[in-house]
Amino acid sequence: MRRWSSRPWPGNARELENAVLVARARARARRAGRIERADLSAHDRPGDAAAGRYAAAIGEHDVRLRVLAVEAWQAAGYSLKAAVDATGIPKTTLWRRLREQAELWRRSEVRDAGAIARQYGLTPETVARLLELGQ
Repeated sequence: MRRWSSRPWPGNARELENAVLVARARARARRAGRIERADLSAHDRPGDAAAGRYAAAIGEHDVRLRVLAVEAWQAAGYSLKAAVDATGIPKTTLWRRLREQAELWRRSEVRDAGAIARQYGLTPETVARLLELGQ
């Protein structure tokens, strides 16, 4: 803990969260019930192939979490409160993930809501509503 407490975290809480997720993934890969020092220190070694694989897995995990937030919002009839009640995800986290996904779709080369909906297994209405959020 001292080592991680003294480490600069330029990415702030998100970088720390990802480091913990990587350490947890390493511990699970060892079939360990808890995170050990070796799992934590491995995150500090740039270029580590295993860390790169885990970082990619964390990125995929983040994408899936954003899409799950959209799916929950859709299933809750586009009610943020109902989606929060159904999932237990804090309101600010759910809202942030919805906004992030909307922004990614806005910046994507695919502009057709129907194509995006098919790709993610959503309804075109959901994609259209999400694209309207925060505009």
